[in-house]
Amino acid sequence: MKVFAQGAPEVIRDMCAPGTVPSNFQEMIEDYTMKGLHIIALASKSVDSKRKRNLDISRIKNSELEFQGFVLLENPIKKHTPETLCDLKNHGVGCLMITGDNIFTSINVAARGCLLRPRQSLYIASFDERPQSVDWHFND
Repeated sequence: MKVFAQGAPEVIRDMCAPGTVPSNFQEMIEDYTMKGLHIIALASKSVDSKRKRNLDISRIKNSELEFQGFVLLENPIKKHTPETLCDLKNHGVGCLMITGDNIFTSINVAARGCLLRPRQSLYIASFDERPQSVDWHFND
């Protein structure tokens, strides 16, 4: 029997045996996200069919899965969104985008949606759980 896992690329990568993850994994992620694509990573593991009744997925350890690939999703913005957002901005209405997407996917969507000007500088926040802190990076 095969068990499959899906999730954020960085999370799935860390659950996979290193030899199963492509050497250009990070470059692939950056390429896809800069195109505005959403990415789901897939992995699997063969398990003894005798264990299937007592199988506890949470007990599968890191580095036990085999990386299988990506599912790429395109979620184009609606036809009138850029025009509507530009109209709002021109009338003094502030527009924000708050998302849990990959930073490059978010920047691509914001640019297509008229939330960013060409060559606009950005402040990008990153959160570090240990120690708990937020770092701000200026991206010019």
